[in-house]
Amino acid sequence: MELLRQIWDVWAGGLGTAVLTVLTVVLLAMNAVEKFHRVSSAIIKWRAWQYLGRLHRATWRKYRIFLAKRVVLSLLEDQTWRIPIDSYAQCLAADQGAFGLALSASLMQGGPHWLNDFYVVSALEALNKQGRVTKANLYGGNSWPTQAVQFRFRKVAPGRSVQDETEEIETESYCRVYQRFFDRCPTGPRYESEWYAETKSIHEVEHGTRTWLKESAPPCQRCWETQYLARDIRTLVDSITEHDLARSATTEVTGLHSEFQTAVATVCANNRCSTDVLLVKSIVEQGIEIRQHQIEALKPDLTTEWPDSLSGEFSDQLDAFVKDILGSLKR
Repeated sequence: MELLRQIWDVWAGGLGTAVLTVLTVVLLAMNAVEKFHRVSSAIIKWRAWQYLGRLHRATWRKYRIFLAKRVVLSLLEDQTWRIPIDSYAQCLAADQGAFGLALSASLMQGGPHWLNDFYVVSALEALNKQGRVTKANLYGGNSWPTQAVQFRFRKVAPGRSVQDETEEIETESYCRVYQRFFDRCPTGPRYESEWYAETKSIHEVEHGTRTWLKESAPPCQRCWETQYLARDIRTLVDSITEHDLARSATTEVTGLHSEFQTAVATVCANNRCSTDVLLVKSIVEQGIEIRQHQIEALKPDLTTEWPDSLSGEFSDQLDAFVKDILGSLKR
């Protein structure tokens, strides 16, 4: 008993208190570490960080595109750019941080280190949507039917619209290819060309053809749009009068020699109507109505006749109707 009392006196005298104190500190520290771990994990997993990260990247991207627009617009003051359509699409779809410089290096000298292909094409896309730069199709000249192979970018001239300049570029490009393969232009050849050979280096000679618009060339009439249009519309008109509207398209309406079909098809072709069946059918219906009013004023023995005066009157009235319906479709 005496021994036990002495041990207790030693323990109670300080050693036990020290041990308990150390254990308490250790437990508190372990608890604090566990709480810190839970809190830090929660902060790391907080979705707001992901949102803030996306917001930062989007803001930074918009700012760089804004700067890139200024660089690109200044370069387009005295030059135009041609970019293959496939390359343009690839650059636009690339990650903004992708270090693609093949396109930007060929178009400009120097520039900020971050001005890669993605920012160049993004700037062009934004400028085009703002109506400040054209994005016109250029057509390949090696086959027919042709297809667009490049985009042409140039700054829109003061007083012009991006739509007008884009249509002008695309029309001339298509006309150049069309005239290369066909000799059907009512205006005659609008372009001249010459073959050339040019030394590029010790082992390279470039061969090709230069083509340019004649100074005396009249405006393009886009005759490829009507190359087969009159034929196709006439086929539709014949079919509609023979089948869909056969009950109304009597001999008095059509004439003995299909004068009605000829007049309707001519009016449609002159207005460059599309070969949409419903559109052509509505025009034929209106034509029948106009012709029926004419027949009412004719003598019974002349109801199948198409004299020049009535033919011209019919065409004028139908032409006004077609222009009105095409105008309403554009609005």
